[in-house]
This record gives sequence, C-alpha cells and structure tokens, in this order.
Amino acid sequence: MDAGATTTALKADELNSNTLGKLKSHLSHPLLLLCSGIGVIVDSYYFWIEDKHSLQNIIVFTIYLALCAAIPFWPKTICGVTLAWYLISAVSSTSEIDAMLVGTWLCLAIAFAFLHISIALCMLCVSVVTLLFITPTNAVIAIVIFQVCASLAGYACKLHISSIEQHRQLELAQNTIHVLTLERMLATRLHDTVTNDLSTIVTVASTRIIDASNESEKRPLEDIIARSQHAFVKAHEIIDILRDENRTDNSEQSLCELKQEITVIFDSEHKRLQDLNLVGTCTIRGYDGPLLVDDAVRAEIEGIVTEAFANLRRHCSPPTDYSIYAEIRRDMFNLVEMNALNMDIQPLQPSGKGLQLHRHTIESFGGKLVALQDQQTWILRVEIPLNQSLFAVDK
Repeated sequence: MDAGATTTALKADELNSNTLGKLKSHLSHPLLLLCSGIGVIVDSYYFWIEDKHSLQNIIVFTIYLALCAAIPFWPKTICGVTLAWYLISAVSSTSEIDAMLVGTWLCLAIAFAFLHISIALCMLCVSVVTLLFITPTNAVIAIVIFQVCASLAGYACKLHISSIEQHRQLELAQNTIHVLTLERMLATRLHDTVTNDLSTIVTVASTRIIDASNESEKRPLEDIIARSQHAFVKAHEIIDILRDENRTDNSEQSLCELKQEITVIFDSEHKRLQDLNLVGTCTIRGYDGPLLVDDAVRAEIEGIVTEAFANLRRHCSPPTDYSIYAEIRRDMFNLVEMNALNMDIQPLQPSGKGLQLHRHTIESFGGKLVALQDQQTWILRVEIPLNQSLFAVDK
C-alpha cells in the first residue's frame, strides 16, 4: 500500500464522515416533521376557507407557513421567530390570526421541550398578555388553554428526554463499574498465576545454576532467569494498568530514534534465535534520524516486531530458515517476516490470537497486517503509518 494513497484515502473517509455528520445534524426528527406538516395543513385550511383575502394578508400568511415548515430543521431558532411573527401579525391586524394557531402551539411546545424553562415561560407570558389586549375574551380563553396544553406537552417531552439521558448515563456508569471490576479480577488472577509461576521459574533456574558444572550449562539458565525477570516486571506493569495505577496516555507524540530502538530489539531477538539453533537473517534499513511518532504507534511497532520473533520461537523448530526485514521511512514502517515451516515437528499449535489483536490495533491506525501460508513458507507483512512523522525533525 502506497503511503500517499493511504493518506488520501484516510482524508477522503474523514471528509465523508464529516459531511454525513453535518447532513444528519440538519435532518429533522420524524415527529417534528409530522407535527409541522399537520400544522401547515390545518392552518392553511382555516385560512383559505375564508371568502376574502387581501394580497397583504396572503403574503403575511405565506411567510408564516414558510416559518412553520422550517421548524423541524431549526426548531430552537425558528420557534421564537414564528411566535414573534404571529404576535406582530396579531398586533398589526394585517392577517387573520385565527388561522395561525396550530403552528404557534407547536412553537410553544418546542420552546418548553428544548429551551430553558425561563425562556419558554417568557414566550408563553408574552403571547398570553398580547392576546388579552387584542382578542375578544371568549376567543382568548380558548387560545390560551390550547397554548398552555401545548406548553405542558412540550415540558413533558423535556422530562422524557431528560429521563432517557439519565438512564443512559446510569447504564454507562454501570458498564464502567463492571469493566473496572473485571479489570481488578484480571489483575488479581494475573498476579496469582503468571507472576507466581515466573517466580517459581526464577527460583528453579537459580538453583540449577549452582549445580551447573560448566559455562555452557549456565548460559541458558541465566537467559531463562533474565527473560523471566523481564516478564515479571512487564506483568506487574499490566497489573498496575488494570488497577488504574500508572496509566499513561498514548495519544501524545514524541521524538524517537525509531530505527535505533528497533535495531536493539532485532539484535536481542536474533541472538536468542541463534541460541535456539534457528538459522536466518535479520535486516533493518531506512531513515535513521529522529521521527515524531504517536506513542501508541511506537508501542505497536515494538509490539509487532517482538510478536514476530516470538512466533518464530514458538512455532518453528531447528533447522528452520527465516528472514525478517524491516524498513523505516519518514511516513511508514514496513515489516516482512518469512520462515520455512517444519512439517515434521510442530512444538506448539498456533492460536492466531496474538496476530488478531495486533491486526485490530494496526488497522485502527490505518495500517495493514497480512499473514498467510504459501506452500511450506509462512509470510507476515505489516504496514503501519507513522501518522505525524511527516513533520520529522532532522538532525
């Protein structure tokens, strides 16, 4: 995969996502759309059944209908504008306000559902007071009753929405507590099993060193002790993370000598493979200057390199040949691992869980992990974009 093509594809996906998000934000709620449509139809019917209409009245009412039709798309803004237009029309007597009722009731309901209660109450009071001075007593009582009912309906919707949000937050809190509980249980189990077994391995190996008669017997035991102690430390780091202690933020970026760090891993792992009589080559090439890399990407690169060597140790037997090649560019990390499969001896049955975990993480960075078997050869290809490393700082 070409780095430029990868960057272009990611930007295109982000643009499409933002466009869809903006479009969805302007789409109306089906219930608001239905109520607005009913209001427009009912008010239009009562307006047009009148015998005579002046051109001025038609223009005023058309603007009112347009505002009502726009309510579902911008409810918080249009509800106040529509109500203000209704009251101005009522005060100026330029239109028959008897045909401008359902839309105003919807506006008050929306105000009580989505706006602050004080603003909604002010809108209702202004409407009632205005109508008291310009409308006959019997008519204004009926209008006010319907406006109050609409306001109560809107406030009921507000309480319902608030109840749903509180229920959602409660579920989120319960899920968080559940996850924390599981993490602490995992931390306890990890401590009681893995770390205790590692301590036992170190103790047994240390005892055997005392009984070792020559250097060739001591060397592998010393390596076992060193690796077990290293695993012991890493296990405790995981325990601390599960217990929410010493948790670090991997979303930050930092300058690193990526090639130098990978070379150290290559040299150490290559030596371990030689001790196991596994024959092969380890090659790393590319940019050797400092790179600005996301900490999460950097940790994943180190993890997948270590996993590739670990798979060789677990699933290959001497005299299996292997080749591991890594290339570091300013914007991309590439890894290719190939090894011959020993069909006669299979020390461990592969589970594939390690590569599945790495594939999920790598794909979240916009990278790619491909693992396949070609006849008697196992091939692993990894491509990981270095994200902000395009802004690398040269020495």
